[in-house]
Amino acid sequence: MSQPDWPDDLAVVVLLPDTLLSMGVQRLGEGLDALGARPVRARSVRLDAGHAAAFYRGRQRSKSSEKGRRYGTVLTRRLFALDSSLVVLLKQHTDPGDGTGLSRRLHDLKGPSAYLQLRPGSLRALSRSSDRCLSLVHTPDDAEDAAATAALFFDAPRAPDTADNLAACGQNEAWSVLQDCRSPLPLTFDVSRYAIVACSLLRCVALSLADGTGRPPAALDRLVRTRRALVEWLAQKPAEAPTKERARFGRLIDRLTGDGEPLTSLVVPELAASVAALLSLADYDLEWADFVAAEFTRHGLHLSDAEIHALSTLMTFFDD
Repeated sequence: MSQPDWPDDLAVVVLLPDTLLSMGVQRLGEGLDALGARPVRARSVRLDAGHAAAFYRGRQRSKSSEKGRRYGTVLTRRLFALDSSLVVLLKQHTDPGDGTGLSRRLHDLKGPSAYLQLRPGSLRALSRSSDRCLSLVHTPDDAEDAAATAALFFDAPRAPDTADNLAACGQNEAWSVLQDCRSPLPLTFDVSRYAIVACSLLRCVALSLADGTGRPPAALDRLVRTRRALVEWLAQKPAEAPTKERARFGRLIDRLTGDGEPLTSLVVPELAASVAALLSLADYDLEWADFVAAEFTRHGLHLSDAEIHALSTLMTFFDD
């Protein structure tokens, strides 16, 4: 897609692992409100050195930092390896009135990455730990870069023609849905034994809401209800008695599987097998957990070692 083919009212932003793991997506969304832009499509990816090369297209990086030029490549690779990233397509919903394309204004709002150069009011200044190679977001420089980045991750000819399913999730909910696309398992004494399943299902449902595919109203409504049910369950305090907490989890699964059309037919096709495995309590075992982890990895959804172990332990000893 050449630069003239990229609309002025679209832009691409890549939310990097440090943003997702710090639960900073909504904060960034609030910062992006200054542009009058909202998310309409997203995809979870595991970035690698090939993506970095494509992002910068051979241009010099860290022009003002000798250490950035020496170590930036390896530290960027380490940043990418921390977790999934989220590639988000943004659409302008209010006219800025200055004739500037959204991609350019997004790039300017991003701000410098170096800690001592952080600019108040920029996206990167939202984090007190933002730094070079811990930089929250990647944005293309201009419309040409945006078109090239979109082509890496989306079906480029369809990118501008995207169904805005996120608007159906409720006012000011779109960025919350995107955070749910990476809902990390809290590692505390108070988290439910079963939360790893709820978190994993939530990721699948949120990514299905954000994939930009047109859906019948009934199917879209079902996905919205399912997401809310999972969010509400995770927000509730777990029962202290193991049998009561097991029953609470069972009621959640009954709710998800008894609400009309099978959930596996509503999520994006590449996540259907994982959703089926997570919902099939009678089949839980270690091999099933390994299958879910492998499927997540194959489709750009990182699970940490702690999350994989929590899922493996639950599925292996589910009836113990």
